[in-house]
Amino acid sequence: MSSEPQGGALRYGALVSALVSLTKKPFFEPAAPVETVRYREAPARGIAPLGDVYLPPEPTGASVVLVHGGGFVIGSRAMLPMRHLATRLVASGVAAFAIDYRMLFRGGRLDEARDDVRAALTYWHRRATRLGLAADRVAMLGLSAGGTLAMLAASREEGAVDRLVLGFGLYELDHLEIFDCGFAGMNLKTEPRCDGSANLGTFVQKNSRIHHNFIHDTHGEGIYFGSTGYGGREYDCDGERKLLHPHTHEGVWIHDNLIRDTGWDGLQVGVSPKDCFVYRNTILNVGLAGEEYQMQGIQIGGASACTVSENVLIGGPAIGIIALDVADTRIVNNTLVVQDGEVLTTLHGGDPTLPASYFPSPTGGRDDWYWVYDGTVERTPEGDKLRVFLLHFSRAGDGVFGFRWRGNALATLSLPELELESIVPVTSEGGVSWGAAVLETPSHTYVYGTEDHGDDKYMHLARTPKDGLTGPWEFWDGGAWSGDPAASARLLHGVANEYSVTAHAGGFVLVTMDTRTTFSPDLVAYTACAPQGPWENRTLLYRTPESGQRDLITYNAHAHPQLTDERGWVVSYNVNSRTFGDLFLDATVYRPRFVRVPFEEAREAE
Repeated sequence: MSSEPQGGALRYGALVSALVSLTKKPFFEPAAPVETVRYREAPARGIAPLGDVYLPPEPTGASVVLVHGGGFVIGSRAMLPMRHLATRLVASGVAAFAIDYRMLFRGGRLDEARDDVRAALTYWHRRATRLGLAADRVAMLGLSAGGTLAMLAASREEGAVDRLVLGFGLYELDHLEIFDCGFAGMNLKTEPRCDGSANLGTFVQKNSRIHHNFIHDTHGEGIYFGSTGYGGREYDCDGERKLLHPHTHEGVWIHDNLIRDTGWDGLQVGVSPKDCFVYRNTILNVGLAGEEYQMQGIQIGGASACTVSENVLIGGPAIGIIALDVADTRIVNNTLVVQDGEVLTTLHGGDPTLPASYFPSPTGGRDDWYWVYDGTVERTPEGDKLRVFLLHFSRAGDGVFGFRWRGNALATLSLPELELESIVPVTSEGGVSWGAAVLETPSHTYVYGTEDHGDDKYMHLARTPKDGLTGPWEFWDGGAWSGDPAASARLLHGVANEYSVTAHAGGFVLVTMDTRTTFSPDLVAYTACAPQGPWENRTLLYRTPESGQRDLITYNAHAHPQLTDERGWVVSYNVNSRTFGDLFLDATVYRPRFVRVPFEEAREAE
């Protein structure tokens, strides 16, 4: 599929008009083929490889190979739909080549049908040149079974097809690469009609599956599924303006597609009120054309009730996921994302059609949830286990900060399966949220906590023997280790709710946002000779540029020693906004930032 041709190009309008014409009454004067040709050597059995050539009186140079439908068992190049399509195309200045191919009912096999269509395409390229047509402006149009064969032929002959148009009843589109499109990569809907045959109340599109496709470099949307005009639009019906409503879709599965570099939205779904599932899609760099209201990663349009989960959206000037006048919306509170090279996999509870939080609500309700903290891997007699600290939160009022901390827990996951095995409570004595950071040494696992009083936050420290998080804990009381959690002492003022402690150069380095000032932009480091401190040598590593822009805030810095090299330390921090609507207006706000800091060049804070 090549880039948009210049001058007298094959227009979508001619192809779409031809497809729409199939639903109208066949009261037309059919065009006659100028000749019938044999496009390949006759096979030993089955249908003869014949094709009808239709030439327009005023050719534009473009042409279309027509592949009939019929479930691979019936059909012909001369069937009424093919003749109707050829007639409409010729009237638009587009030549047509309608072909027969071997079918199951008449001694053929599917691979032979595919080979026939491929041979017809190769033949037509040669023939079109001799007829004075453009060999680089050959399209294919297939209906139903013919659509499948057209896809197979086009995918094997790179650059041989300028446009591929498919018509299906119940369709499944998968494993296609689509690019350099004048509009959407896939445009999957039927516009309302003046005769009412494809309108709301008379027609429902059912069981559509679009998966494992690579769609990129489109002028419009990556995937445009269903209509956005569910409220009705005016159409010209024989000179009279009428308000017509689009049909609905039931049974929609759009998943595991890679969509990138789109002019408009990455993926758009409309008028799909029943059994609609959009999941595991990766959508990168949308809205490149800068068209207002057409720069979303995923748009769920009016009258839809879709479950949207496990999608990865990166790069776009506007909203990541937007739902407009939808019937129902599901939000999952926590998930796990596993990175394997450049592949990201999202783990959650439930299933793709009804996802739930990976770590389920501790009460089973909708008004409380777990927040994921730090974790570590421990060796056990049953194998390696991933231990993850969780904070229990519940709703407490409105607004961005309308929640409160309720307690702590420790989750255990199997490895490498990452199956949740258990969640057990952890002490919350003294108001300390444990798991803000975890430090491993050869003999112990150190667990840092934060005592949060709003503007004042304090570091605490506990430890267990190595691989012993599910056993007894000890707490640093300021001078010794104690088994009493109430004895835990405040070690440092001004830490964040999350931070990191890393072994470095024979000592330890704490990296945190400086919370001595509320929502300070300062990302700082402290050093100590022991895990419990004393923490000294406060050093400014980085000042976050987002702080102070609109209502943006930065928080929860971490060091990533596994990514550190001679160029310096890799540290990250989160960005959010005190105005919830900012997250919808700009999808780039609510995500982490990563920076590299040359530690030896860090400036001492004043």
